[in-house]
Amino acid sequence: MAISDPTVVYRGLDFPTVERLAEYLRAAGVDARVSVPDPQCAQTIPMFETHHEVLAANFEAENVRQLIVKWQAGARDDSAQQSCITDLFCYHCGESLASELPVCPACNAALD
Repeated sequence: MAISDPTVVYRGLDFPTVERLAEYLRAAGVDARVSVPDPQCAQTIPMFETHHEVLAANFEAENVRQLIVKWQAGARDDSAQQSCITDLFCYHCGESLASELPVCPACNAALD
């Protein structure tokens, strides 16, 4: 079934993950984008319990469904590696941290 209007095809809490799915769909030829109020804010400030949506337009529903299932299977394969990287952040300012640090390099707040 062909869908021409922008339609939500995926919702997720983690902005970088949702953004990766949209990139994956675009690479497969689907007109997809992430819908957020302010993409810059979503990358710098953790928005807890905020669902980010992937919108698609002019696509075949079954094709997108299969692409998402394939992407999710691949995302689970490297989720252990990704969680080590993405779980570290400053709880004062939201800055992503590459490793455990005593002080946040962005806001200079002490980290427990």
